[in-house]
Amino acid sequence: MILDLLNYNDNSLNENVYKFRTNATNFKIHFKIENSVVGNYPHFGLSAREGILLVYKFIDEDYWFNVDAYARRNDVAVNMAHITDGKRMYDVIVYGPNLTSLTELSIEISDEFQSEIIDMNSSRRIMILGGLNSFGIGCTSSGVMFSNIIQRNFNAEVKKIVFNNRNYLENIYNYLKNESIPDVDVSILELDCYNQNDILVEKYLEDIISILEEYSDNIICWLAIPSIKSNKKENALKIINNYDVIFNDLSFIFDENHSDMCTYSNNFINDSANMFISIELTKNLRGVLNWNI
Repeated sequence: MILDLLNYNDNSLNENVYKFRTNATNFKIHFKIENSVVGNYPHFGLSAREGILLVYKFIDEDYWFNVDAYARRNDVAVNMAHITDGKRMYDVIVYGPNLTSLTELSIEISDEFQSEIIDMNSSRRIMILGGLNSFGIGCTSSGVMFSNIIQRNFNAEVKKIVFNNRNYLENIYNYLKNESIPDVDVSILELDCYNQNDILVEKYLEDIISILEEYSDNIICWLAIPSIKSNKKENALKIINNYDVIFNDLSFIFDENHSDMCTYSNNFINDSANMFISIELTKNLRGVLNWNI
């Protein structure tokens, strides 16, 4: 059986995230990408740029585990015999690349096993908005992006409006003004970053929050900025204090107790930082939403 994940449309907000269910002890993945990355991305893992990552969970259990990351091979044989006996059903999520586009993604499974594509529709809807950190720059694979951790742990639909750009608030504003915006339970907005132009924060942040209020039942705002740029946090707070939003300062990932394991520099965070961000934002989500994980 062939599961054509790329051409299956479940009308969810999720993009570049695919899910199937099987009891197979092995299967093959066929995938191709276009527009391979040209440029230097030392802080961004190969599979996150132009590959895929697989995670799995038995349907009667709660926790996800990594299968593996793949890149620069169009056909991959995945052995699950050490994980399953061919009887227990499990779900697999496939996370696509961030800087390239998939032109093929299909799963080949022997007819002796069961398999099906799983809809990712959910009554839980989240919108993630931000810049380099929210885009996933600094992650070794797309599975460790904080937005993807939240997506799978809450079994939610996640709309990402994120940009590989330090001056991202202008991009977000233009997107919100010109594109169709979904109604969501909560929007999670990255307020500022180390080297964004302060003029853009003053120009666009207030308008962005005003627009999000129309589409979001709740708004969570966060930032992570080194202490030498503490004025950026103060400027953002002056604006958001006029709105009914939740603020989470995650700048601790740049302090002396965390920076060596969470950051590459003042400009880039890594996998560990994404883990901390997902944990803290999960606390916010639990506080405002009646969701359980």
